[in-house]
Amino acid sequence: MAHKLPQAADRSCHLPDALRLSINLILRSSLEHIRALERQDQRLNAALAEHMVAIPRTLDPIPGIGPLFAAGLIAEIGNINRFDANEGKVAKYAESKWRKTQSADFTTDQTRLTCTGNHYSRYYSYKAGNATRMCDVEYVAYYERKYREVRAHQ
Repeated sequence: MAHKLPQAADRSCHLPDALRLSINLILRSSLEHIRALERQDQRLNAALAEHMVAIPRTLDPIPGIGPLFAAGLIAEIGNINRFDANEGKVAKYAESKWRKTQSADFTTDQTRLTCTGNHYSRYYSYKAGNATRMCDVEYVAYYERKYREVRAHQ
Protein backbone atom coordinates (compact mmCIF):
# COMPACT_ATOMS: atom_id res chain seq x y z
CA MET A 1 0.00 0.00 0.00
CA ALA A 2 2.75 2.46 0.94
CA HIS A 3 4.56 1.85 -2.37
CA LYS A 4 1.50 3.17 -4.22
CA LEU A 5 1.72 6.59 -2.54
CA PRO A 6 4.22 8.12 -5.00
CA GLN A 7 2.12 6.82 -7.90
CA ALA A 8 -1.03 8.31 -6.38
CA ALA A 9 0.78 11.61 -5.84
CA ASP A 10 1.89 11.60 -9.49
CA ARG A 11 -1.67 11.12 -10.68
CA SER A 12 -3.30 13.57 -8.27
CA CYS A 13 -1.09 16.64 -8.76
CA HIS A 14 0.45 17.66 -11.99
CA LEU A 15 3.91 18.90 -11.11
CA PRO A 16 6.62 20.18 -13.36
CA ASP A 17 9.17 17.49 -14.21
CA ALA A 18 11.89 19.31 -12.28
CA LEU A 19 9.85 19.10 -9.05
CA ARG A 20 8.43 15.62 -9.60
CA LEU A 21 11.79 13.88 -9.12
CA SER A 22 12.53 15.81 -5.94
CA ILE A 23 9.11 15.19 -4.45
CA ASN A 24 9.20 11.49 -5.31
CA LEU A 25 12.60 11.25 -3.63
CA ILE A 26 11.24 12.97 -0.51
CA LEU A 27 8.17 10.69 -0.46
CA ARG A 28 10.28 7.54 -0.87
CA SER A 29 12.65 8.71 1.85
CA SER A 30 9.73 9.44 4.21
CA LEU A 31 8.18 6.04 3.53
CA GLU A 32 11.49 4.29 4.20
CA HIS A 33 11.78 6.20 7.45
CA ILE A 34 8.24 5.19 8.48
CA ARG A 35 8.97 1.54 7.70
CA ALA A 36 12.20 1.68 9.71
CA LEU A 37 10.36 3.19 12.67
CA GLU A 38 7.67 0.51 12.45
CA ARG A 39 10.32 -2.24 12.46
CA GLN A 40 12.05 -0.63 15.44
CA ASP A 41 8.71 -0.34 17.25
CA GLN A 42 8.05 -4.05 16.71
CA ARG A 43 11.51 -4.98 18.03
CA LEU A 44 11.13 -2.77 21.09
CA ASN A 45 7.64 -4.10 21.87
CA ALA A 46 8.92 -7.68 21.60
CA ALA A 47 11.83 -6.91 23.96
CA LEU A 48 9.50 -5.15 26.38
CA ALA A 49 7.06 -8.08 26.40
CA GLU A 50 9.99 -10.42 27.04
CA HIS A 51 11.08 -8.41 30.10
CA MET A 52 7.53 -8.07 31.44
CA VAL A 53 7.15 -11.87 31.58
CA ALA A 54 9.74 -11.94 34.37
CA ILE A 55 7.76 -9.53 36.55
CA PRO A 56 4.85 -11.16 38.43
CA ARG A 57 1.47 -9.46 38.87
CA THR A 58 1.84 -6.53 36.50
CA LEU A 59 -0.86 -4.17 35.28
CA ASP A 60 -1.26 -5.44 31.73
CA PRO A 61 -4.41 -7.52 32.45
CA ILE A 62 -6.26 -4.25 33.12
CA PRO A 63 -8.07 -3.24 29.92
CA GLY A 64 -6.22 -0.47 28.07
CA ILE A 65 -2.98 -0.82 30.01
CA GLY A 66 -0.60 -2.66 27.78
CA PRO A 67 2.99 -3.62 28.39
CA LEU A 68 4.25 -0.11 27.59
CA PHE A 69 2.22 1.72 30.26
CA ALA A 70 2.71 -1.12 32.75
CA ALA A 71 6.48 -1.07 32.25
CA GLY A 72 6.57 2.74 32.52
CA LEU A 73 4.63 2.74 35.77
CA ILE A 74 6.73 -0.06 37.23
CA ALA A 75 9.94 1.70 36.21
CA GLU A 76 8.89 5.04 37.68
CA ILE A 77 7.12 3.93 40.86
CA GLY A 78 9.42 1.03 41.65
CA ASN A 79 8.72 -1.10 44.68
CA ILE A 80 5.18 -0.36 45.81
CA ASN A 81 5.94 -1.57 49.33
CA ARG A 82 7.86 1.63 50.06
CA PHE A 83 4.52 3.50 50.11
CA ASP A 84 3.15 1.37 53.01
CA ALA A 85 0.01 0.37 51.03
CA ASN A 86 -1.15 4.00 51.09
CA GLU A 87 -2.60 5.12 47.75
CA GLY A 88 -2.40 8.76 48.89
CA LYS A 89 1.38 8.49 49.06
CA VAL A 90 1.51 6.92 45.60
CA ALA A 91 -0.76 9.66 44.23
CA LYS A 92 1.40 12.37 45.78
CA TYR A 93 4.52 10.77 44.33
CA ALA A 94 2.89 10.67 40.90
CA GLU A 95 1.74 14.31 41.11
CA SER A 96 -1.90 13.20 41.11
CA LYS A 97 -3.04 14.92 44.26
CA TRP A 98 -5.06 18.10 44.47
CA ARG A 99 -4.65 20.63 47.22
CA LYS A 100 -7.57 21.12 49.55
CA THR A 101 -8.83 24.68 49.71
CA GLN A 102 -11.36 25.27 52.44
CA SER A 103 -12.39 27.79 55.04
CA ALA A 104 -14.86 26.95 57.79
CA ASP A 105 -17.81 25.26 56.03
CA PHE A 106 -16.75 26.30 52.51
CA THR A 107 -14.79 23.96 50.25
CA THR A 108 -13.94 25.08 46.75
CA ASP A 109 -14.36 22.91 43.69
CA GLN A 110 -11.43 24.53 41.93
CA THR A 111 -8.17 23.34 43.40
CA ARG A 112 -4.71 23.18 41.94
CA LEU A 113 -2.80 20.00 41.24
CA THR A 114 0.34 19.60 43.30
CA CYS A 115 3.52 19.95 41.27
CA THR A 116 5.79 17.86 43.44
CA GLY A 117 6.77 14.31 42.69
CA ASN A 118 7.75 12.32 39.67
CA HIS A 119 6.66 13.82 36.35
CA TYR A 120 7.12 10.57 34.42
CA SER A 121 4.97 8.52 36.80
CA ARG A 122 2.28 11.18 36.42
CA TYR A 123 2.52 10.90 32.64
CA TYR A 124 2.22 7.11 32.68
CA SER A 125 -0.59 7.09 35.25
CA TYR A 126 -2.64 9.63 33.28
CA LYS A 127 -2.06 7.85 29.97
CA ALA A 128 -2.88 4.45 31.48
CA GLY A 129 -5.98 5.83 33.20
CA ASN A 130 -7.22 7.42 30.00
CA ALA A 131 -6.58 4.23 28.03
CA THR A 132 -8.53 2.25 30.64
CA ARG A 133 -11.33 4.80 30.54
CA MET A 134 -11.66 4.30 26.80
CA CYS A 135 -11.46 0.46 26.88
CA ASP A 136 -13.42 -0.67 29.93
CA VAL A 137 -17.21 -0.20 30.09
CA GLU A 138 -17.19 -0.04 33.90
CA TYR A 139 -14.66 2.80 33.88
CA VAL A 140 -16.56 4.61 31.13
CA ALA A 141 -19.65 4.66 33.38
CA TYR A 142 -17.56 5.75 36.40
CA TYR A 143 -15.94 8.66 34.57
CA GLU A 144 -19.22 9.80 33.06
CA ARG A 145 -20.80 9.80 36.53
CA LYS A 146 -17.88 11.78 37.96
CA TYR A 147 -18.02 14.22 35.07
CA ARG A 148 -21.70 14.93 35.76
CA GLU A 149 -20.98 15.47 39.47
CA VAL A 150 -18.74 18.52 38.99
CA ARG A 151 -20.36 21.92 38.68
CA ALA A 152 -17.56 23.83 36.97
CA HIS A 153 -15.60 23.22 33.75
CA GLN A 154 -18.18 21.23 31.80
